[in-house]
Amino acid sequence: MLSLARNLERLRTESSADSRRAVAAEIGARFRGGTLSERERALASEIFRILVRDTEIMVRKAMAESLAASPLVPGDIAVALARDLNEVAVPVLEHSDVLSDDDLIAIIRAPYGPDSAVPEAAAAYQPGAKLAAVARRRVISSTVCVALVDHGDETLILELVANNGADLDPPAAHHLLDRFGDLVRVQVALVDRKAVPISVLERIAFRASEAVRDRIVSRHDLPEVVSERITRMAQEKAMLALIGDDPEGRRAGRLAANMCGKGRMTGTLLLRALFTGEIRFAEAAFAGLAQVSVVAVRDRIRYGSALELRRLYRRTGLSGELFPIISAAVELSEALDRDGASRTGPDRMAIMLERTIARAGKFRANYIPHAVDGLDLEYVLARVAAMADQSDGRGAPAPAPKIGAATVD
Repeated sequence: MLSLARNLERLRTESSADSRRAVAAEIGARFRGGTLSERERALASEIFRILVRDTEIMVRKAMAESLAASPLVPGDIAVALARDLNEVAVPVLEHSDVLSDDDLIAIIRAPYGPDSAVPEAAAAYQPGAKLAAVARRRVISSTVCVALVDHGDETLILELVANNGADLDPPAAHHLLDRFGDLVRVQVALVDRKAVPISVLERIAFRASEAVRDRIVSRHDLPEVVSERITRMAQEKAMLALIGDDPEGRRAGRLAANMCGKGRMTGTLLLRALFTGEIRFAEAAFAGLAQVSVVAVRDRIRYGSALELRRLYRRTGLSGELFPIISAAVELSEALDRDGASRTGPDRMAIMLERTIARAGKFRANYIPHAVDGLDLEYVLARVAAMADQSDGRGAPAPAPKIGAATVD
């Protein structure tokens, strides 16, 4: 106690910054060592509350470095240091377990607080350094990960993904993909993590290059049904791209008939055609699967009742589980055509995705359980394929694999 009182007196009587820095380092070391009594810790805390307002950055920095890893530092002092200039804040943000998730999220959103020793021109102090410090923490909760994704850039996200202490659970990982999923470096970094939810790997696979898909298969112990689904979906995407410029729909019709004849037509390929505006392909697919004429398909789709569409669908032999989403897509496609909407393009696809999934509420609840902003075609089709596989008895949930493999979510 005498030593602490002496140091407090030094703060009152000595004006040099070096002296105050020495006091900060000495008391911080003793506080961190856990040798102080309860009364001594209370006095030390009061000294810290004086030092945290010191105008010299070297003083505050010395205190931050001493206290960053201490589990005993009072929360208000840890927060004040974390809101300070980068030189002071970074070690605290990276190492202090005293900071709560709420503290970290508040600092991510507003890195410099009004009570810190930061000038008004706070933007000049590069708040990205603070976010990077948070991204390096030994343990990062899912909610903090989401906040970093909301406020970070590609460099920060790569640092976050490389940290296996970051809890990128399915909601957080899908949120990350919403913002950064088209960046190849982010895709590869996610694939290279020790454990990745299967739905996340699928979503990456269906929007990534062949090289990234191969990386997924080689690095993760995926269930066989998932590996097959990834390969099949990539082939279907490439197959539909073969149609190209085909205003009369002749090439589309021939391709669909050929796929049906070889037994390779699937519900996801049919749905892809509806979503992307390849109506002639979809009509020919229905005709080939149901063994009826394209004219008959057209009439039932355009003028028939919902019951007639269901009867036509039953003849295709496709999974009954897919009917609600395929029928919703058929109805919406026809409605957009009647309203004069463009047959293709991103706007039509966005409308189709949003409204179809909204109508197929059971599908969304069961197969898109995590909030995904701006649903993309490949992810929706991946989930449809998962539903079809499960309805065929090929996609029953399996126990979560060991670390180093894909995790079931």
